[in-house]
Amino acid sequence: MKFRPVLFVVMVFATMFVGGMWVVLYHDTMVQWWVPVGVGAFLGVLSWPLTRRVWPRVTGTCRGIINYPCNLLLVGVVTSALFLGINYWGASPSSAETIETTVYGKYRKQHTRYRRLNRRTRVADGYWYSYRIVIGLPDGREKEIEVPLSEYNHIKTGSRHELTVQQGAFGFNVIKDFK
Repeated sequence: MKFRPVLFVVMVFATMFVGGMWVVLYHDTMVQWWVPVGVGAFLGVLSWPLTRRVWPRVTGTCRGIINYPCNLLLVGVVTSALFLGINYWGASPSSAETIETTVYGKYRKQHTRYRRLNRRTRVADGYWYSYRIVIGLPDGREKEIEVPLSEYNHIKTGSRHELTVQQGAFGFNVIKDFK
């Protein structure tokens, strides 16, 4: 019995799961998008000499044009999520500070809701909304935050709100509370 397809499918789903964790952690970290992506890409390139003999067993081919992107994607996603996770969960509670922010704008994002007709068919069945605000930080940066509808209705553009942040393990601020 060959385990190669099973291993490959497990690795794809694990990469997708870790990528989802990356999105959640990025949402609560005040960092530019290219920093964790750069860390992941750098470590993905560095790991290639160590893992290039393993990839033919996983993918079933010796072609570097297939194995190298697989390595870059898997190692890159895992290490960048690990970077954000260590920064988030290693945040020091003693470094918590409250920052006064200004709401620059607010908007709602429309998403399509689908319902299942049968095994292979899904049809559009209305819409649902997510509510977001854009806040301005004292240092000039902007951050987009998703809020529940009850808070969205009470927030006015130009109003000031408190944001509790902590210093992460790698020095990037982590959002812990929005009031």
